[in-house]
Amino acid sequence: MSVEVNYKGRFGNHLFQYIAGRFFADHLGLKLKGKFEEQKMVQMLPQEGGMVQGGPQKVLTDDDDIFGSGWFGGNYLLDGFFQNSDWYYSRRDQVLKFARPSPTPAFNKEDLVMNVRLGDFRAMD
Repeated sequence: MSVEVNYKGRFGNHLFQYIAGRFFADHLGLKLKGKFEEQKMVQMLPQEGGMVQGGPQKVLTDDDDIFGSGWFGGNYLLDGFFQNSDWYYSRRDQVLKFARPSPTPAFNKEDLVMNVRLGDFRAMD
C-alpha cells in the first residue's frame, strides 16, 4: 500500500499515529492503508481518493519531519509516535473534518477531573 501506520501504545498514541498517517497520505495524494480501530470512541470518516503505489517501502520515524518538503509518491511505513504538537495545532480544523468523537454522557455536573501531561512532547515556554 502507499501509507501504512505501525500502531504502538494505546488509544491516545493511536490518535496521533492515525492522524499523522492521514495527513501524510493526503498531502502526497496517497491512500492510507487500514482504518482507525477505536471506532467506539472516535469515528474517522473514510479518506477520499488517494493513489495506491507499490515499490520498496520507506520507513519514517519520529526523527523524520513528515510534514516537511521532499516527500513524494511511493510506499511508506510510519513507525513512531508522531506526537509533535506543532504539527497538529495549526491543522486542528482539518482534524475535525474527519474525526467524529462519540458523545460522552454527563453524569456528574459538579466535579472536574483533569489529566495534564507535561514536558514530554510539548516544549514549555
